[in-house]
Amino acid sequence: KSSALCAAASVWGNADYIQSMKGTGNGAEAFLQRYNNLPCIFDEMSDANAAMLEAMTYTNGNGRGKLRMNKDGKAKEAKPWSNFSLSSGEAGLDEMKKLRLKGAAAQLSAGEVVRCLDIPIETNSPNGHGAFESFPEGCSDKDQRDAFIRERTSDFAAYGTAGAAFLQKLTEDISECGLDAFRAKARERIDAFESVCAREKIESQALRALHAFSVVAFVGELATDYGVLMWQPGDAVKAARACFEAWQSEAHTLDRRGKDFAESVRGDVSTRRQNYHRYKIDDETTCSPAESVGTLGAVGTLILDVENRAVVSFYTGRQFSRLVRDIGDGLKNEEAKKALLDSSMILAAGNEKGYSGFCKLQQEHLPYGLSKGRFIIIKQGEQADEVVAKVKKQ
Repeated sequence: KSSALCAAASVWGNADYIQSMKGTGNGAEAFLQRYNNLPCIFDEMSDANAAMLEAMTYTNGNGRGKLRMNKDGKAKEAKPWSNFSLSSGEAGLDEMKKLRLKGAAAQLSAGEVVRCLDIPIETNSPNGHGAFESFPEGCSDKDQRDAFIRERTSDFAAYGTAGAAFLQKLTEDISECGLDAFRAKARERIDAFESVCAREKIESQALRALHAFSVVAFVGELATDYGVLMWQPGDAVKAARACFEAWQSEAHTLDRRGKDFAESVRGDVSTRRQNYHRYKIDDETTCSPAESVGTLGAVGTLILDVENRAVVSFYTGRQFSRLVRDIGDGLKNEEAKKALLDSSMILAAGNEKGYSGFCKLQQEHLPYGLSKGRFIIIKQGEQADEVVAKVKKQ
């Protein structure tokens, strides 16, 4: 991981360009301001405390420091920045937040998913090269490979020249063709990359992430065109696409968490069955929740078929909120309901006065111990419609 960061840092400097994640939020702001319009590279995310984790996500992504007051009582001017940042670590942001923070703060928010893009790297690759795809002949063991990397990164005598050369070529290009023409070329190449990577419909969070990768692809191809990078045309696009697809495969996007929640709801009636009120489909005799939970703490009401397979589950508003909190991976109630609706798991959904997704049962005496009120009704098996029809017919 550190070798990959050294390779990135060599564009603008040597290994000293890489900063430690040990610091404060104020220190991170000062660093971001200092390196405005340059890449910010931090080593080992596991060294970060809560303040640095926030700085790496929202503070960096917002592009502006916090509002502060000077000694005269007036507001200081918040200095802006625009940076791409890189870091590495054994764990991604999602795992790090759970280690460093507690409660709701430990959950990965939708904004953080697209501000801090976790790209998984297969360190135990079949070729034995870790994060690198290949090495020249003669680099057969680890010591030789490490020496090869050092010679071209931290020990490279001409470090920092590529970045300056690129800026020189870029300014010459813009001066020659004009800013409007350059922007049109950039837009065309970025759109082409995004259209290839998003052939199928993808959610808004993934589109935001894709745009970041498309900018990297465009700049890489531009550096190749300028002769700054000794790559072949298309190499930067190929690399950026591989990184995007790796991110997309494991990203905790809203769509992914919603689908995972829908699957977890199906599994919950098995893993926590003892915590439900349970009824057989042809028998209204209840089987109470486990004594450790108690009636008031029941997860919901579960209807089973004659072979004890889950058919349908009922949740009051309070029970559903608790279900989302327990297994929703930070989803909000409305997001969880939408995921279930998209998966066609919610039955008899209503939409009155903001109670979207709830079915309103108005009868006083209902089967299966249910009472008058609003319920989320989730399909678990083939006879679910039959059970709901019976309940609503009463």
